[in-house]
Amino acid sequence: MDYNNQVNNGTPIQVQAEVTVANPNNGMAIGALICGIVGILLCCCCGIGAVLGIVGIILAICSKKHNGGKMSGMAIAGLVCSIIAILFGAGSLIYSIVGGGAVYTEMMNEISNMYY
Repeated sequence: MDYNNQVNNGTPIQVQAEVTVANPNNGMAIGALICGIVGILLCCCCGIGAVLGIVGIILAICSKKHNGGKMSGMAIAGLVCSIIAILFGAGSLIYSIVGGGAVYTEMMNEISNMYY
């Protein structure tokens, strides 16, 4: 009995395999997510987070265009993280311009007075 083609009762075996192909346009969604996360992490660096957030939003929108008008979960997560990065980055930039400069100057004066 040939076990490669038959089962015990003589019925041929039919093997079905599902093959999942990765979406080639998923790179933009990954880029949007990375830009959003790194933008949140660097939001305290005077606007760098806001710039990365803008790039992340652009990548998320381009991902939607290349995916037939649908946003993948990763693109949505990248979009949300990018929006948060823009808000935090802009807030950090405004704080640095309005009130942060005085705090920084006072802190540096105190440090210099400790050593001199």
